[in-house]
Amino acid sequence: MNTRKLKFLIPVMAIGLAITASAFTSMEKSHVGESSLIVGYVYDSPANPCDQKLVNCNETGENLCYSEGQPVFKMEGTSCITQLRRD
Repeated sequence: MNTRKLKFLIPVMAIGLAITASAFTSMEKSHVGESSLIVGYVYDSPANPCDQKLVNCNETGENLCYSEGQPVFKMEGTSCITQLRRD
């Protein structure tokens, strides 16, 4: 009798644990809002190759992102090599 209860209770507890864990998991935002500005980097000079700019760009848009005619990049480690995009 106890093994029957145990065989029924284990899957019920596993489902309950899964539902509880999913309730406390936050969803990742994959799309940046239209009005939000992010930090991008533009080439300024050899002495200051990655100059910070606040721009309305993201990493997944269709068009390349420019600020005042200069391409805007994302900082990766100590260099700016990935160009940001804009919708």
